[in-house]
Amino acid sequence: MNLYDINAAILGCIDAETGEVDAERLEILAMERDSKIENIGLWIKDLNAEATAIRAEEMNLKKRREAAEKKAESLKLYLTSALEGEKFKTPRLSVSYRTAKAVSITDESAIPERFFKVERTLCRADISAAIKSGEAVSGAELIERTSTIIK
Repeated sequence: MNLYDINAAILGCIDAETGEVDAERLEILAMERDSKIENIGLWIKDLNAEATAIRAEEMNLKKRREAAEKKAESLKLYLTSALEGEKFKTPRLSVSYRTAKAVSITDESAIPERFFKVERTLCRADISAAIKSGEAVSGAELIERTSTIIK
Protein backbone atom coordinates (compact mmCIF):
# COMPACT_ATOMS: atom_id res chain seq x y z
CA MET A 1 0.00 0.00 0.00
CA ASN A 2 1.41 3.43 -0.89
CA LEU A 3 1.20 6.59 1.24
CA TYR A 4 -1.80 7.90 -0.67
CA ASP A 5 -3.72 4.67 -0.05
CA ILE A 6 -2.69 4.63 3.62
CA ASN A 7 -3.85 8.23 4.12
CA ALA A 8 -7.18 7.41 2.44
CA ALA A 9 -7.57 4.31 4.64
CA ILE A 10 -6.87 6.41 7.75
CA LEU A 11 -9.70 8.74 6.76
CA GLY A 12 -11.85 5.66 6.27
CA CYS A 13 -11.37 4.69 9.92
CA ILE A 14 -13.96 7.29 10.89
CA ASP A 15 -17.57 6.23 10.46
CA ALA A 16 -19.30 9.10 8.63
CA GLU A 17 -22.67 8.44 10.25
CA THR A 18 -21.73 7.80 13.86
CA GLY A 19 -18.35 9.56 14.02
CA GLU A 20 -16.86 6.48 15.71
CA VAL A 21 -13.20 5.78 15.16
CA ASP A 22 -11.85 2.27 14.59
CA ALA A 23 -8.90 2.82 16.94
CA GLU A 24 -7.28 -0.56 16.35
CA ARG A 25 -7.24 -0.16 12.55
CA LEU A 26 -6.17 3.49 12.90
CA GLU A 27 -3.17 2.47 15.03
CA ILE A 28 -2.14 -0.23 12.54
CA LEU A 29 -2.43 2.21 9.63
CA ALA A 30 -0.52 4.91 11.52
CA MET A 31 2.31 2.45 12.20
CA GLU A 32 2.30 1.38 8.54
CA ARG A 33 2.36 5.05 7.46
CA ASP A 34 5.30 5.83 9.78
CA SER A 35 7.16 2.80 8.48
CA LYS A 36 6.50 3.80 4.86
CA ILE A 37 7.68 7.38 5.49
CA GLU A 38 10.82 6.14 7.23
CA ASN A 39 11.61 3.73 4.39
CA ILE A 40 11.15 6.43 1.75
CA GLY A 41 13.37 8.80 3.74
CA LEU A 42 16.06 6.12 4.07
CA TRP A 43 15.82 5.43 0.36
CA ILE A 44 16.37 9.14 -0.32
CA LYS A 45 19.43 9.10 1.95
CA ASP A 46 20.79 6.05 0.08
CA LEU A 47 20.23 7.72 -3.29
CA ASN A 48 21.96 10.90 -2.09
CA ALA A 49 24.92 8.86 -0.83
CA GLU A 50 25.10 7.03 -4.15
CA ALA A 51 24.97 10.34 -6.04
CA THR A 52 27.81 11.69 -3.86
CA ALA A 53 29.91 8.60 -4.56
CA ILE A 54 29.23 8.89 -8.30
CA ARG A 55 30.16 12.60 -8.22
CA ALA A 56 33.46 11.74 -6.49
CA GLU A 57 34.17 9.03 -9.07
CA GLU A 58 33.35 11.48 -11.88
CA MET A 59 35.92 13.89 -10.45
CA ASN A 60 38.51 11.08 -10.27
CA LEU A 61 37.76 10.03 -13.84
CA LYS A 62 37.97 13.66 -15.00
CA LYS A 63 41.41 13.99 -13.40
CA ARG A 64 42.55 10.74 -15.05
CA ARG A 65 41.14 11.87 -18.43
CA GLU A 66 42.86 15.25 -18.16
CA ALA A 67 46.17 13.57 -17.21
CA ALA A 68 45.89 11.19 -20.18
CA GLU A 69 45.08 14.08 -22.54
CA LYS A 70 48.01 16.10 -21.21
CA LYS A 71 50.37 13.14 -21.57
CA ALA A 72 49.12 12.47 -25.13
CA GLU A 73 49.67 16.14 -26.06
CA SER A 74 53.15 16.04 -24.56
CA LEU A 75 54.02 12.88 -26.50
CA LYS A 76 52.58 14.43 -29.68
CA LEU A 77 54.91 17.44 -29.26
CA TYR A 78 57.83 15.09 -28.61
CA LEU A 79 57.03 13.04 -31.74
CA THR A 80 56.63 16.20 -33.84
CA SER A 81 59.99 17.42 -32.61
CA ALA A 82 61.65 14.07 -33.31
CA LEU A 83 60.23 13.75 -36.84
CA GLU A 84 61.02 17.39 -37.73
CA GLY A 85 58.16 17.56 -40.25
CA GLU A 86 58.91 14.19 -41.85
CA LYS A 87 55.90 12.00 -42.64
CA PHE A 88 55.83 8.53 -41.09
CA LYS A 89 53.69 5.55 -42.05
CA THR A 90 53.37 1.93 -40.96
CA PRO A 91 50.44 -0.49 -41.27
CA ARG A 92 49.29 0.54 -37.79
CA LEU A 93 50.20 4.24 -37.73
CA SER A 94 50.33 7.26 -39.98
CA VAL A 95 51.86 10.60 -38.97
CA SER A 96 51.30 13.57 -41.25
CA TYR A 97 50.98 17.31 -40.88
CA ARG A 98 48.39 19.93 -41.74
CA THR A 99 48.79 23.68 -41.68
CA ALA A 100 46.07 25.95 -40.40
CA LYS A 101 45.67 29.66 -39.80
CA ALA A 102 44.85 31.01 -36.35
CA VAL A 103 44.33 34.52 -35.06
CA SER A 104 46.97 35.74 -32.64
CA ILE A 105 46.05 38.81 -30.56
CA THR A 106 49.01 41.13 -30.11
CA ASP A 107 47.19 44.16 -28.66
CA GLU A 108 43.62 43.63 -27.46
CA SER A 109 43.05 47.33 -26.79
CA ALA A 110 43.59 48.14 -30.49
CA ILE A 111 40.85 45.76 -31.71
CA PRO A 112 37.57 47.49 -32.75
CA GLU A 113 34.55 47.04 -30.46
CA ARG A 114 32.54 45.17 -33.11
CA PHE A 115 34.76 42.12 -32.58
CA PHE A 116 33.86 41.82 -28.89
CA LYS A 117 30.89 39.89 -27.55
CA VAL A 118 29.09 41.21 -24.51
CA GLU A 119 27.03 38.79 -22.43
CA ARG A 120 24.06 40.02 -20.45
CA THR A 121 23.26 38.02 -17.33
CA LEU A 122 20.86 38.61 -14.47
CA CYS A 123 22.20 39.08 -10.97
CA ARG A 124 19.49 37.43 -8.87
CA ALA A 125 21.20 38.38 -5.61
CA ASP A 126 21.04 42.09 -6.49
CA ILE A 127 17.38 41.77 -7.56
CA SER A 128 16.56 40.01 -4.29
CA ALA A 129 18.33 42.67 -2.23
CA ALA A 130 16.50 45.45 -4.10
CA ILE A 131 13.08 43.87 -3.56
CA LYS A 132 13.83 43.18 0.11
CA SER A 133 14.77 46.84 0.58
CA GLY A 134 11.37 47.88 -0.75
CA GLU A 135 12.30 48.73 -4.34
CA ALA A 136 9.81 47.60 -6.99
CA VAL A 137 11.55 45.59 -9.70
CA SER A 138 9.30 45.05 -12.71
CA GLY A 139 9.43 41.52 -14.06
CA ALA A 140 10.63 40.01 -10.80
CA GLU A 141 9.14 39.01 -7.47
CA LEU A 142 10.25 37.20 -4.35
CA ILE A 143 8.62 33.82 -3.86
CA GLU A 144 8.82 31.59 -0.83
CA ARG A 145 9.83 27.97 -1.33
CA THR A 146 9.77 25.07 1.08
CA SER A 147 12.71 22.73 1.08
CA THR A 148 12.58 19.24 2.58
CA ILE A 149 15.65 18.34 4.65
CA ILE A 150 16.40 14.64 5.19
CA LYS A 151 19.21 13.72 7.58
